[in-house]
Amino acid sequence: MSVMERTREFGVLRAIAPAGRVVAQVFGESFWIATISGFLGLGAGLLLTWYGSHHALMDIGGTNGALEYGGTVLRSAVKTRFSLGTALQAAGLVYLMALVVALYPAWKVARCRRPAPCTRARKEHTAWP
Repeated sequence: MSVMERTREFGVLRAIAPAGRVVAQVFGESFWIATISGFLGLGAGLLLTWYGSHHALMDIGGTNGALEYGGTVLRSAVKTRFSLGTALQAAGLVYLMALVVALYPAWKVARCRRPAPCTRARKEHTAWP
């Protein structure tokens, strides 16, 4: 959900809490989204890597094992291999991107003036009952 869609919530928080707490909430939400997506991505990647290491993902030659070209015999089955370093690099990249993506909403919330929460709510909803 974007910052613009949550103006009422952030208006109330800014009225009762310091700006640092609201910015910390935006970064905290980004952290938890990155954590959950990192675990799901690593789990799916591990399952696909395990499957790819036991079964050929692609058999180029159609000979189920070898391809001969110019007197050279090449393995035609493509299999995968797990690397802990690569998996940790991918998880680190997820966290780095989550931090970078959270900078703009946090900046937008931090520079938001402190209007009364009802003023924020009035801007969101033009018709009141």
